[in-house]
Amino acid sequence: MFKRSFRKNKVILAILLVGLMVLIGCSSDNSEIVDRSAHGLKVALDIPSQLLADVSLASIEDHMTITEAEVELYKGDNLVESKTLDDPLKNNDIVFSEVEVGEIYAVKAYLKGNIRDESEVVILYQGEATSSEVESDSIINVEVELKPILAKSLTVEEITIEDKTVKTVELKNLGTGNSAKKNYEEDIVFENGVGDLELIPARWDLIITLEEDNEQIIREVLLLPNEEKLIAIRPKTLDDIDRNQTMMQAFYWNMAIDEAKHLGGDEDNYTFYDPAQPYATNYPHEVDLWNYIEESAERYSELGFTGFWLAPPGKAAIDEGEDFYRVGYASYDPWDLGEFSQNSLDESGRTKYGTKDELVAAIVALNEHSIEAYYDIVMNQRLGGRPEVAPVQADLGATPLEGGAWYSTELDEGTEFIISLRENGDNNEFFGEIENVGWYFVEIPANYNRVIFSNDGAEQTENLIIGEDENDDWYSEVNEDKITVYYTNPNDWGTINVHTWEEGVEEQTTEWPGLEMESAANEQFIAVEENEVWIDLNAEDGDARWVYNEGDNSKFKIINMQTEKPEDADELGEVSEGKFRVNIRVWDSNVSNLRVGFDSDGWNWRGVGGLAYYEAVALTDFSDLEGRNKYYNADFEWNWQKFNVIDYCDVRGGIDPVLLFGKEYNDTMGQDFLLGSNIDYANNQNTWQEYKDLATWLVEDIGFDGFRIDAIKHIHTPFMQSWMEHVQEIDHRDLFLVGEDFTGLDGLRATLDGMDEDRSRGLTLFDFQLFFDFQGLGAMNMADLASAGLVNQEGYKDRAVTFVSNHDTERDNYDIARVTNYKYQAYTYILTREYGVPTVFWKDYYQYGMQDGLDKLLEARRDYAYGESWEHPDANDSGVYTYTRLGLDYIEGTGLVMLISNSNAQGDMQERTLYSGRPNVTYEDITGNVDGSVTTNGDGYGEFKVQGSEYNGWSVWVPTEWDVWQ
Repeated sequence: MFKRSFRKNKVILAILLVGLMVLIGCSSDNSEIVDRSAHGLKVALDIPSQLLADVSLASIEDHMTITEAEVELYKGDNLVESKTLDDPLKNNDIVFSEVEVGEIYAVKAYLKGNIRDESEVVILYQGEATSSEVESDSIINVEVELKPILAKSLTVEEITIEDKTVKTVELKNLGTGNSAKKNYEEDIVFENGVGDLELIPARWDLIITLEEDNEQIIREVLLLPNEEKLIAIRPKTLDDIDRNQTMMQAFYWNMAIDEAKHLGGDEDNYTFYDPAQPYATNYPHEVDLWNYIEESAERYSELGFTGFWLAPPGKAAIDEGEDFYRVGYASYDPWDLGEFSQNSLDESGRTKYGTKDELVAAIVALNEHSIEAYYDIVMNQRLGGRPEVAPVQADLGATPLEGGAWYSTELDEGTEFIISLRENGDNNEFFGEIENVGWYFVEIPANYNRVIFSNDGAEQTENLIIGEDENDDWYSEVNEDKITVYYTNPNDWGTINVHTWEEGVEEQTTEWPGLEMESAANEQFIAVEENEVWIDLNAEDGDARWVYNEGDNSKFKIINMQTEKPEDADELGEVSEGKFRVNIRVWDSNVSNLRVGFDSDGWNWRGVGGLAYYEAVALTDFSDLEGRNKYYNADFEWNWQKFNVIDYCDVRGGIDPVLLFGKEYNDTMGQDFLLGSNIDYANNQNTWQEYKDLATWLVEDIGFDGFRIDAIKHIHTPFMQSWMEHVQEIDHRDLFLVGEDFTGLDGLRATLDGMDEDRSRGLTLFDFQLFFDFQGLGAMNMADLASAGLVNQEGYKDRAVTFVSNHDTERDNYDIARVTNYKYQAYTYILTREYGVPTVFWKDYYQYGMQDGLDKLLEARRDYAYGESWEHPDANDSGVYTYTRLGLDYIEGTGLVMLISNSNAQGDMQERTLYSGRPNVTYEDITGNVDGSVTTNGDGYGEFKVQGSEYNGWSVWVPTEWDVWQ
């Protein structure tokens, strides 16, 4: 401990009066003569300038006043003399002359004064020392080191920490390690000498442990000498408490887009964009969004925002002509936050919001002004991968079909289609194009391979098995340079053209009489093998080409193609105008477990272990991504094996969602598939680790403080639980987590219960039920707002994030229900409520003329919306809803009274008698919508007003004057 002394280094000139003192004594006995020569005892007080190591002299003077020092001289147990120093901090030396040569003396010193402005004078320091033997003709120096008196006790009267429950209280001295710990109750006393506790005057830590996750709060306590300290820990100003949480959604779907930059780049394609709204031109600061947020962070903090929900900053997939202006939900490389040239606007690597460095700078600026930054994480889908061959399971929504029964379906005229049959893992397909309206009948055995319809006579070259002699239905004669194919059963069915060719010679055609196929007795088979030939079968009502693909001796049979419905097909119905009907019957009545389905274009069929699949060219290759390869060096690569469902392939374009081979659906709270290439968590643990590592990087390296989880109910639930647990272990803080579940009350509760029933993972959800309720705010029964949404449900109130609009609901050219009227009333509701984290939408704040009004509501939330809530069931009705925040007893001027109205309000001005919780306090409407003031009576009631109109029907009354806050 650093110590200074106020002992003065004075040169003491002892002026001795030299004289002969004659002691005259007359006695019949010889008397003792006492030596009165010059000698004495000088006492110097060693007064520390600090009560303890970390308190300056100024601090001492702030907390205590030194009034005097008392010094006592003892010979043995007898008090010889006592002297007082009136200003010991300036003059700390004193001389005792009435001492005897040859004696040893004890000196006791006491430093006295007042503590904390109390009038009582108490001993603050004390010390003692022993002199050496007094010698004649000399002054003996004695130094007394003064030490502080121990504090007597510390009483903790009360601990109030907003919305928290205190578990234990510990008093600990960091210098000595001395401590005592007690369970919390009112008037806890820490007493000197009880147990091992020594209350030395010093700064002590009062460690308060809360019930919630054993969170600890530390307060410093200064104990002074001889003090019986009494404290209560409670907030005194708004700066002493946590601010009300308020979030800004800092983007919207069409941000930074104008007519030249809309999705698709096609003048006729205005997907989610209104060409009458040139956003990039009208709001140029949004083109460099990260820079704008960095520059504006201080203002956002002053408005009361505590969190910013930022747009998905990772690189998005792009299509040709899109100019890289995707929002970010088409996730391509989440590790590239605007750093690499892939899918970028320019060489800087930026996204439409800015570069990675600009993003980090924006986060730093927000944090410096006490605003958290939340990352919008997309873990359900990836889009924009490179093409790769992927196996797809081949059901195609097939329908059961029994042998010998007709299957019939109508298709649009000119449709290209596939007919797929499947039995016991054998896969067969029939595909073609029919433009003629009418009836087409095809009967085929279950093991046929491929049939192609064509009405334009387009050439098709395939492999055929051709018989060796005339005992086969088809046979050929092969010369050195040409093949001639013959059919053994010609009749009057039509014309069969068999094409032959010779290298370098034009094709030749041989015509045979047609064959009328009246029964199965006239079966004609074509078998597939090596030789190539073109065969056209020309029916009377159309041109049909029949070609095989591959297989070993697979066969099909043509029964009939005609425009007249057969007599045994009456149940099939007539053909609708503009349609054609395809009718299929499996001629083998013993066939069972057969399914038939239709789809467009062709597939390449394969089979593994009896399970059939077809090969598709899927966009699932996400290897060699620049951001991922720099920040994440995993042994596995993103390819089709990391997905389970796709809805797009390179050849066919958009398709109905199909499972990839060997995969199963994720275990989700809603349907598994949403869009794009659906990430497989059920069958692949590597994907789990990828997104855990991504979260760690985003928090530790980039600086994010939480996550908005896109499409949470569509993601594998076991993975989501594990991921949230991992996120909460990244940092000592509880990171903010809010999920998007676009569903009503029952669905929201089910998701919270299914993913985080015990609340250990910290999950909240956007309150879509309240959003749905707000859609009818203009005409609803306003009294119902007392129970609206997730935010008012017991057990879920503090798990709701409330909002009025968001990026999805405010897309241009997007047919979705939204809140269009009474928006101010909706914002007044969420910004004054006790529960829920309210969200202000960027577009509402900056583009819909609401900024001035929202600033007033934000001020009300920042400075007044504190204390318990109070509902007014007797005052609420179909046209007016009222609500009170009672304020805080320990912070004067807090609390509010809120009223909102809708079209059911009768009259221009509505007045309600409402309880404010504060007697004899004057209130004014912070919104300015109602003039004047209201002073509550001795019971806290007052007559509060709100206008009965859409534009001004929202008032928030706040305290402005009071004599006594009670």
